[in-house]
Order: sequence, then C-alpha cells, then structure tokens
Amino acid sequence: MKIYLTPTEFHNKIHFLEIEKADTLKKRLIGLLSYNQLNIKKAMWFPNTNSIHTFGMKFPIDCLFVDSKWKIIKIYKNLQANQLAWCLSFGVGALEFNAGLSNQHHLNEGMSLYVDN
Repeated sequence: MKIYLTPTEFHNKIHFLEIEKADTLKKRLIGLLSYNQLNIKKAMWFPNTNSIHTFGMKFPIDCLFVDSKWKIIKIYKNLQANQLAWCLSFGVGALEFNAGLSNQHHLNEGMSLYVDN
C-alpha cells in the first residue's frame, strides 16, 4: 500500500509513505521491534487497534490514529522507547513511522490521508 497526503490539503498528491500492513498475529506482535532503524519512506499499519506501545523500540516514532476514512483522529509525536499511545475512538487503526515526519509534512488532527492499495 502507498499513502499520500490528500489532494484536499494539497494541490497534487504527495507520495508520503509505503505501508507494511501488520495483518498477521506475528507481524502485530513484533511490529517495528525487529528494525534497528526505519527507511524514511516506510511505515507500519496496524488495522483495528486503538493502542500501541514502544516497549523495546530502538528508535523514536510518530504514530497516527486514523478512522476508517483515513482521517487523522490523534497524533503522537516523537514517542520514545517504553511508552504507550492510545485513542479512545473505536474502529481506528494506527500508523507508525519515523519520528519527525508528522512535523515535516505538517500533519494535523482532522487532516485526511489518501491510501492507494
């Protein structure tokens, strides 16, 4: 999957991230823990979750919680190791990627993302 900043926020779609989907129990349990660092254009998508943790992480991350239409509900920036992040809304998923990208791309709660399968 590829994710783009939505054209309603920008005139042209801007390729933002390539997503690895945590769609198996093993991927969901391991997540980004197996990475020493993450490619700047990579992210991991955790569907149907409203919480994540960074226990054992080797690098800081940003985390977006989005609804079923990829609207950003909650943003956590620069999560360090051994922290929790959550969103009280149901039916959401979490998108984890390198710390700093939320600021670099001026992501805000309420903004929508576009996903191309």
